[in-house]
Amino acid sequence: MFQLLIVDDEIESLEWLVELFESCGEEIAIYTASTARKALELLQDIKFDIVLTDIQMPGMNGLELYKKIKENWSHIRIVFLTGYSNHEILYELAQDKRIRYLLKTEKPKKIVDTVIEVYSELLEEQDAALKQRQKDALLSKAKYWLEKGLIEQLINSIADSQSVKEQLRDMEISLRIDEPVILFLARINNSESIIRYEEQEYVLAAVLENMPRTVRTLAYILDFNYMIGIVQPKMSGIQADWDNIFGICAEGLESVKRLCGDKLGIWMAAAIYRENIPLQELGNAYHTLRRKLIPLVNPKKDGVLFVSASENEAGYINSKISTMKLLLLENYMEQGKIDEVSELLKEVTVPLLFYESMHDLEALEIYYSISMIFIKYINVNGWYEKIPFQISMYPLTSVENFHDWGEAIDYLMRLTGVLTGLLKEDEFLYGNRAIQRVEQYIRNHLQDDLSLQVLADVGNFNVSYLSRIFKQKYHCNLSNYIVKARISLAKELLTNTNDKIYSIAEKVGYGNISSFNRVFRKSEGMSPAEYRETYYIGE
Repeated sequence: MFQLLIVDDEIESLEWLVELFESCGEEIAIYTASTARKALELLQDIKFDIVLTDIQMPGMNGLELYKKIKENWSHIRIVFLTGYSNHEILYELAQDKRIRYLLKTEKPKKIVDTVIEVYSELLEEQDAALKQRQKDALLSKAKYWLEKGLIEQLINSIADSQSVKEQLRDMEISLRIDEPVILFLARINNSESIIRYEEQEYVLAAVLENMPRTVRTLAYILDFNYMIGIVQPKMSGIQADWDNIFGICAEGLESVKRLCGDKLGIWMAAAIYRENIPLQELGNAYHTLRRKLIPLVNPKKDGVLFVSASENEAGYINSKISTMKLLLLENYMEQGKIDEVSELLKEVTVPLLFYESMHDLEALEIYYSISMIFIKYINVNGWYEKIPFQISMYPLTSVENFHDWGEAIDYLMRLTGVLTGLLKEDEFLYGNRAIQRVEQYIRNHLQDDLSLQVLADVGNFNVSYLSRIFKQKYHCNLSNYIVKARISLAKELLTNTNDKIYSIAEKVGYGNISSFNRVFRKSEGMSPAEYRETYYIGE
């Protein structure tokens, strides 16, 4: 159903048009107005889809009404219906491709069909607009997640900062990459362990809305309920009043804290790094802020904290392993990328060498964070009974037998070597079992499609890997193996049954007799008929 407004100063025309559309068989909500002024009053109260209007009317005419509608209700489509054929008016109307022009002398069916057609076009436009909005929303979200990933790489020193900056520049983010920024961080507390997606959206929108208009702001929700914000003055090339910017950003964060607390029951502990910094120094500033937020246990009362760098904090941060590197180590483990595990393990264990005491809490935090990743990987793969035959697992949960952290690192590297061997052993066993499934499938489905993709799906391999391991085991291509299996079955059927040769061809996967004859002759040096004549035993 759609909403149609008919505007005409001739009452007889109005009544005739109402009767015409009521009897057309379409679901249409019809409204009428005898003047353009009355039409505008209705337009204020009702959401119309189409306006069918006369042009020549006393007072405001149809063209003036059209201009008002275009200005205030741009979604409405206009169909002009008039008794006058004026070339000047026709030229003016032709400038807008969204309107139609009909003479009252047209056949009733054409009038109805035109209005219905216009409504169909309107629906198509609305559908296209909706799809475009959905596409834009998806692109916006994708851009957000890409930006967030790059910022996480910067703060966790995972990638070269210059490379990340170039990628951010290519993404055309709103910051000037080579100019200093202000960093703030907020820890978000709510009744649940993590904030829901819609709450994240609200928090981010609140930040962008409450930051001063004189700055550009980027904000992202990181793992573990932390929100990071990067702020930069909009004006470039002038000496920025950084003290003022720090102050107004703090006021903006206070507003965000109150708003999210009142509306969502979410409370935030927030801190601003009290120095403007280049993007490549985000990591140190981020970890300093994060450490300072830990003691703030009452975010409802605490204000926005200003934090400056200190020698002690810098030393602490440089000794820590970033959360992202631990996640990367775990990801490599899960994917079985043991070579990458070894390389990253060398990097993340370096800080341990700077600690003398085996009881230092920071060092223990690093070691046990890594050991828990190993324990999880061992449990997932079911190796907890195999490993003790090669290396003790006790040091994963206790460092008391190590003389220094160098020995602890050496243990982790040796354990990685053991895992490498077990992984290769499992890959071999898994490969054998999968190849056996493929072989069984081939034997049971010789009459079916035995393409590489089908067999790869059976073995849970990709196509290239299946081809490679099959050739390693049988020293022949998979396609040759299938041909041999089909010819073997064909020979058995030819010698032991009275089946027709074309029937045998179908049973061994050949769609036509000529293909079967050609392949059989190439394999056996004779045709199927000759083979039967020579070796037939009978049923």
